[in-house]
Amino acid sequence: MSDITDWLEENWSTIQCQTLQTISDTGMIAAAASPFSGFIDKRLQAGLSTYSAVGLAAQAAFALSGCSGTIPDDPNYDENAKCNAVAGVGTLWADYEYNDVRVNESRSDECVVTEILEVTQLEGRKWQCRYQDLRGQVRQDLIPVDFGTAAQFWIKPCMGSHCIGSEPTYDRPTGPIGPTIPGPEIDDCKWTFTPIDSYVDIFGVYHQRIQANPIPADCGTPFTYWESEKGPYIPNPIIPDPPPPDPYNGNNNFVVPNLPAWEYFLEGVCEDSEEWGEEEGEQPELYWYGEEKNAFEGLAERMEAISEMIDFHLFMRTPTCKNEKPELEGAWVSTRWISDETMSHSGHRLRKLFRYRSKGGRFLPDLTAWWADFEWRSGDVCVIHKGAWWGTPQIWAETEEEGQRVIRHAAAEAGLDPDQIGEWIVSSSRSPRIGMPGTMRIQRKDGFPWVSSRDGSSFPNILAQPLDP
Repeated sequence: MSDITDWLEENWSTIQCQTLQTISDTGMIAAAASPFSGFIDKRLQAGLSTYSAVGLAAQAAFALSGCSGTIPDDPNYDENAKCNAVAGVGTLWADYEYNDVRVNESRSDECVVTEILEVTQLEGRKWQCRYQDLRGQVRQDLIPVDFGTAAQFWIKPCMGSHCIGSEPTYDRPTGPIGPTIPGPEIDDCKWTFTPIDSYVDIFGVYHQRIQANPIPADCGTPFTYWESEKGPYIPNPIIPDPPPPDPYNGNNNFVVPNLPAWEYFLEGVCEDSEEWGEEEGEQPELYWYGEEKNAFEGLAERMEAISEMIDFHLFMRTPTCKNEKPELEGAWVSTRWISDETMSHSGHRLRKLFRYRSKGGRFLPDLTAWWADFEWRSGDVCVIHKGAWWGTPQIWAETEEEGQRVIRHAAAEAGLDPDQIGEWIVSSSRSPRIGMPGTMRIQRKDGFPWVSSRDGSSFPNILAQPLDP
C-alpha cells in the first residue's frame, strides 16, 4: 500500500487535472452542489447558475494544481431567452417602432437587471418600464413610439443566469460522478482512479473524492481519498469512507472567518444635478455592495471600495452649500459612444455617455460634424474638468493625456480653454468593473448619430439628422 500512496503524493495533481476536465458531467455538478457547503448558495445569490458556480470553483482548483485548460460555459444557458425575472442577472432589452423603423436594442447597463416590475403606457407616445437592479434599486426606462404601437420589454439573462422557472436542476448520482482514469503499474498491480464524490469548500475551491482500485483485485487494497490544497488526504489508518478535509481544522492549519455583507453609500449634498448630468433633483452618488466573504476577500474588497469612495469624495463639495460653484452657461451637449470591440466577459460592446455645456452656438448638423470622425480610447483613468461654467465633464480614458484630449476637443467646440479656466482632476480605478478598454466612436440610434443638444432640463433632447441618409 505504501508504494501507491507514495506515488500519489508525487502525482496526485495529474489525476486531478484529468478528472477536472470532465466537470461538464452533470453528476459532478450535482455532487459538488450538495448541501455540504454554503459557498454555492453565495455564488447563486451573486447571479450564477449552479453549473457556473461549480465551474468557477473547479477553475480555482485548476489554478491551485497547476492544471491547464478551462471549464466550459454553462451548457444550459439560453442566449435567446426572454425573461420577466431572472435567477441571477440580465440586461434589459426592448422592441418598438419609432419613426417607422423597427428597433430591437438593449436599454440598460450589461448584466445589472433582475426583474421587470411594471410596463406602462404613459400619456402620448411614451412607454415606461420600471425594473429592479442587482442592488435592489428600482430604475425606469422611457421609450417614445409611433402612434398606435407598443413597446415590448424583456430581460436577456447573462451567462450563468436563467429565467425564473427555467433553472436547470441536477440530481445527485448514486454511482461514480466521472470516468475512470488509468494510473501506474506497481509490482504487477495496475491502479485506476475514479471520482465518486465532490464538494466546494468555504473558500470556493472544488474538491473530489477519488476511489483507487487495484487490478487484479487481489493485488492490493482499494481505498478512497479526498483532494486538498496540500495533496491527497488519506487518513491513517486507511478507512473505507473518509470524511472530507475540514478547512477549519489542522488539515489547513489555520482558520479564516467569514466577514458579513456590507454596504457603502456616498451621495452629494451641494452639487447641482444638471452640472453632473443627472436628472433634475437627483444628486450624484456612489454605491458599493459586498457579499459575505472570507476575511481575505472581504478585506480586499472593502479596501478597494474605500479607495473608490475617497476618490469620489474629492469631487464633492464640502456641505456648506454656499455659492461656491460658477454659474452654468450654455446649452447641454450629449454624446453617446460605442466601442469597436466586444467585451470578453459579456460579448457586448462598451457604451459611454459624455456631456458638457456649450456656448459654441452650432446647429445640430454642425455639432454632429464636429464629433462625427472623432475617436478615442477608453480605459481605467478618470479625467475630470471642474470649476468652469460648462459643468463637470468627465471621461474614462486609456491615459490621462487621452482623457484630456477628449475634453479639450469638447472645450474647443464649447468655447473655453480648460487650461485657463477651472482645474483638471485625474483619478483611476482598480475595479475590473470600471474602466474597460475600447476604441470609442459615436453611436447611432435608428440611423441617427447620437449627438444631441438642449437648453435645459425641460427642453427636448433632439437628435441630429443622419450623416449619410
